[in-house]
Amino acid sequence: MASLAALLDAAAANLGLTAAAVFVATTLVLVASSWLTPTPPPLALESAPVRCGAITAAELARHDGSDPFRPLYLAIQGVVYDVTTGRSFYGPGEKKGAGGQAGRWRRGGAGGSSGARAPLSDAFELAPVETALGGGARGRPGPRAARERRARAFRPPPRPPPAHPPPPPRPRPAGGGYAVFAGKEVARALATMSLKPGDLNGDLSGCTDKELGVLAEWRAKLSAKYAAVGRVVAPLELTVEELRKHDGSDKSRPMLLAIRGAVYDVSDSKDFYGPDGIYPFAGRECARAFALVSTDVADCVPDVSGLGAMEMDNLAEWTAKFDFKYKKVGRVVA
Repeated sequence: MASLAALLDAAAANLGLTAAAVFVATTLVLVASSWLTPTPPPLALESAPVRCGAITAAELARHDGSDPFRPLYLAIQGVVYDVTTGRSFYGPGEKKGAGGQAGRWRRGGAGGSSGARAPLSDAFELAPVETALGGGARGRPGPRAARERRARAFRPPPRPPPAHPPPPPRPRPAGGGYAVFAGKEVARALATMSLKPGDLNGDLSGCTDKELGVLAEWRAKLSAKYAAVGRVVAPLELTVEELRKHDGSDKSRPMLLAIRGAVYDVSDSKDFYGPDGIYPFAGRECARAFALVSTDVADCVPDVSGLGAMEMDNLAEWTAKFDFKYKKVGRVVA
């Protein structure tokens, strides 16, 4: 660019060109060079699979695509697949209002009967128009108001509703063709080629050899296209004594804590909830401690009686945070 500017300055000095001519020449050269330079192709954005490890069926259901910040999962015979890149097939669709039209008012009710709100253009009364055109209560109506009144006087009566109204439109599934599969175990549904909610499970009893072959084909197809990121496991049922064994001191065990009976896996946050963390609550039921925003282990008890509204709001916020950030792996039993 510097050599180009020096060349143009030299040409201007030799030819006696003005500054405006030099500016125009420089602009033309830059435009021509931009046209001749090939445009680089856009960067291809790819979604890397997100591993989930061992998750429960309840956790799997939270990955149904309703939360855009969570990956989209489905499971086949307990194996979890990340199908986020196939959101057009397995993701939910845009929610619409009644009748499939979001935010749109319809004239009349079902079958053309009255009772529903009319469009905005039909909601204005005649008096404001008459007043705006010089008429109103003290004067004669304006010409536009008079024409509209005459048109209404000669408007034909509405047609009566048909004796046999047409059937309502059949509901179409929202989202992709397999949106009902997201967040669920779908082995039986794939084997039987069914979209019924009752077939969204892993029970293969009663399936024929042909249906099991169809399932094998589907599983091979999904395994080739999507990554297996985890496995569905049964939820844990731990007593208070068993929960204490998951305090982070044993590296071979996952680090767990409980809030009002729900057990969360906090193994990825040892600096916060481990034995040397800010909140050394691992292996304990810590509902009261979170409600009081306390770091005292003595407050790690499930009893929240006597707490005020502010403390209960604190507990609700902590619970929502754990529901979003950590996997719920089981519950505390007596």
